[in-house]
Amino acid sequence: MLIQGDRGHCPPPEPGTQVKRVSSWQQFWVLSQRNLTILQRDRASLILMLAVGPILGFLDFFAWQHNLFNVETGNASLALTMLFTTGLIAVMVGSLATMREIVKEQEIYHRERVIGLQILPYILSKVWVSVLLALYQAAVFLGFKVLAVDIPQSVNVVVGIYITLVLATLAGMIMGLLASALSPNQNVAPLVAIIFLVPQIIFGGGVLPLESLSPPGQLINRLSLTKWPFESLVTLTALGQDVARDPCWQQSPPDREQLTPADKKQCPCLGPSLFTTCEFPGIQAAYNPAVTEPEPVKPKDPGDPPRQSPQADPRQYQIEVASYLEALSRYRQDLDQWQRQYSLWKQNNEGAIGQAEGMLDRFYRDYGPTFDVNVLRHWLILSLASIVMLALTCAVQKRKDIV
Repeated sequence: MLIQGDRGHCPPPEPGTQVKRVSSWQQFWVLSQRNLTILQRDRASLILMLAVGPILGFLDFFAWQHNLFNVETGNASLALTMLFTTGLIAVMVGSLATMREIVKEQEIYHRERVIGLQILPYILSKVWVSVLLALYQAAVFLGFKVLAVDIPQSVNVVVGIYITLVLATLAGMIMGLLASALSPNQNVAPLVAIIFLVPQIIFGGGVLPLESLSPPGQLINRLSLTKWPFESLVTLTALGQDVARDPCWQQSPPDREQLTPADKKQCPCLGPSLFTTCEFPGIQAAYNPAVTEPEPVKPKDPGDPPRQSPQADPRQYQIEVASYLEALSRYRQDLDQWQRQYSLWKQNNEGAIGQAEGMLDRFYRDYGPTFDVNVLRHWLILSLASIVMLALTCAVQKRKDIV
């Protein structure tokens, strides 16, 4: 039994061939079952595909410190790298898993296309299987990540990270299908996939900060799949969220420099209060007790020397002078000690605050736009990118009817 449909420019079936019209839904159902059957029969590929997630996930225990997000012992730079590589690996694993899915069936596709195979059911049958694998891979990646790193673990955070990884993995798989459709043969497919994947690494925002990219680089950044899961993961884990929502950090750098110590008391992530109200990985490493210790009290001046009155007893005046000189000598000693204590206190106080503010400034300058993004909007953009790549895959397959 053969399928009749849009033949494009392919040669018609031979005379006498029995043809039966099959709906798009039926084609999708049959092709999906066939893909699942092929996947089940190819035990080696199936086992390897299912094992990739646990193998890569297990590496998290060796690659990252558990306390990356801790305010005392954490490391914001490594935390950002970890979040970027999480999204990158999801995209890469998805892409490499499907980069041969279409090109390996090139001859079969052409034969079935001649007898009525429709493009959309054929592509969607591949995507459906990809959805199942994406759900599995994302769950595995998330499970190992939660065990290996102290990611904030509320229900909303865990669910949000899982959705992000599913969308990233699925987008990578559809990108792999597009690479497969563009490849003339199976040997070329990995090279096409690499061409697609390299920009995801360089321009995704985790290797090179957005501000360091040229205008064309910033455009490629917006077209990179890895940008959207990376920024979503940063926001979901609340890394830098306090800084992004601090009204003082929303001001321009010159305006921030003009803020007085009194102004900074209203800023959660500026001035002395940043050590108690700003949740940022590793910020407490710059803390010094001088930040919370009161300013050393300046010794009291002994005042003016005593004056001799004509009626005063000369001996009493001498006693008062001697007492004043003793007090003056003690005051000078106390003043010298206070000056040393004050200098040390000021140095430690301003040094700790300056170091902490400098660290926040560096990360805010390079990654500030990722600290508080609209996650739902990023999910929508990633989904739309997948739909566009899916449409391009169908267009490339349609083009093959003319060749």
